Amino acid sequence: MSAGNQPDIMSSPSIITSPQTPVLEVANIMDQKNVNRVPVIDYQ
Repeated sequence: MSAGNQPDIMSSPSIITSPQTPVLEVANIMDQKNVNRVPVIDYQ
């Protein structure tokens, strides 16, 4: 992956998830928002 600015490589507003989010919920969000990647953020 080449370097780029956040607006160039991510949707706006950014869609993120946590490790605790159920996979089916993430899949539904991805389908609704028409995205194929969602960063998983662990705030620990």
